[in-house]
Amino acid sequence: MDQNLFLKKQFNNEGYSIIKNFLKEDIVKKINQELDGMFSQVLFNGFNKGSITLDQTYPREAITTPCINIKSINLMELIIDVFNLVVDDEKKKNYVVTSVMIFTEKKNPNPLKFHTDLRRGMYRAQIYLKGGDKNSGGFRYIKNSNNLNHGISHELSHTELEKYKKDIVDLTGTEGDLIMFDSFGFHGKYPCLNERRTILLEFQPSDSDYPKTQIDFNGSLMTNKVLSNLNIFIHNNNKNDHMLDNYKNNYLINFKIWLSIITNVTKIALKEGLKKINIKINRKLNKIIKKFTF
Repeated sequence: MDQNLFLKKQFNNEGYSIIKNFLKEDIVKKINQELDGMFSQVLFNGFNKGSITLDQTYPREAITTPCINIKSINLMELIIDVFNLVVDDEKKKNYVVTSVMIFTEKKNPNPLKFHTDLRRGMYRAQIYLKGGDKNSGGFRYIKNSNNLNHGISHELSHTELEKYKKDIVDLTGTEGDLIMFDSFGFHGKYPCLNERRTILLEFQPSDSDYPKTQIDFNGSLMTNKVLSNLNIFIHNNNKNDHMLDNYKNNYLINFKIWLSIITNVTKIALKEGLKKINIKINRKLNKIIKKFTF
């Protein structure tokens, strides 16, 4: 059987599939060089070239509008290629791209627990740009869980996880690997002690009621390939209530996170500074006491 047909069958039946070296090493290197610069720039308004901070407890950041700002590759053409792999031919007219995100995460000792997104018919794909092993957020999936009529609202309990433990599939990988998965099925990831950097894509039926984000276009990416597939980027959901939309459309959220981080760092610095001052004072006092003692 053709490898792509086998992987597609595995995805349809068991809810997941992984394509090794989907992006070649030189392409990944070019993307990462560009992202290194973007992740080093603080972004408050959500649209310019830079990244937003998603968490105060460990480094987790995102590029909110990659289709506008990524120049090292034609990201829209890449999305089309992945869309064609994930979505069956007979469904393509009824499916659209509902989110494009790039994340980085590190120094997080906690795994993402197994859970369901509880959205039938929603598919996701992610490409490892950095990391992907057991110390850098390698993906995990419970095979065939996409076919279950379960009553689980989000996270699996310990008892539920024990029930499906034998079906856990380790989808750790390396830079350039592509993972496709049905997010109704149970999925999670290993801790991100080292950096995990991914492109995350999402596809939904155009008539679904699930949150969707508007995909921002870059006119310079409008090749014939993009123009002939433009319909997959267009939907009529204008709520902008998807995962990163709150950050993209409300710069105060990101500003408050950074203000909190700066405040906490300042408090720690002041505390440490006072400690050092107290140590110096105590040393001088001890010297004075010793003089008068002897």
